[in-house]
Amino acid sequence: MRLAALELAIEHDLEAGRHREVVAELDALVAPEPLRERLHALRMLALYRCGRQADALAAYSTSRARGTWTCSGTGPTRRSTRS
Repeated sequence: MRLAALELAIEHDLEAGRHREVVAELDALVAPEPLRERLHALRMLALYRCGRQADALAAYSTSRARGTWTCSGTGPTRRSTRS
């Protein structure tokens, strides 16, 4: 429940344009939760919006290799990649 609330708060931060501010927090949250798809999607989005496209792609590759994307195997949902 706590993690879902954090994900929602971070999503609101991203919508408000606070991409740089949430990257470190997402890094810390993803480490102990390597299979939490939503955290990975939010982290990739934050990295991308910070102009760190290579880092976002590397994060996707790493999470995909770990088997994070279990629903369809295609990666983050369309909703999570909107600007």
